[in-house]
Amino acid sequence: MTIKDIKKKKKAQLFKVELILKYGGKCCKCGYNNNLCNLCFHHINPNNKLFGIDMHAFTHKSRKKILNEVIKCELLCHHCHNDFHHPEGLDWKKWDI
Repeated sequence: MTIKDIKKKKKAQLFKVELILKYGGKCCKCGYNNNLCNLCFHHINPNNKLFGIDMHAFTHKSRKKILNEVIKCELLCHHCHNDFHHPEGLDWKKWDI
């Protein structure tokens, strides 16, 4: 990894922190706020989604494009995000296997 890549990644991480703080700094469902890497931007309406807000986007998309996309989102921890997208796994202990 070059110095340029390291600086680009750090700049992207700082922008992610800025947006996380703008969105309350914690999961809007459960309040989780321990690890930055466990917080994500979930599109409220998937039909309006142009791209996912992940570290690839933070390092390859313009601030303007990210800001226009993130207004379509809510801040979730990965646990709540998975519960939303995979509700069938919530009652796995009741499965008859």
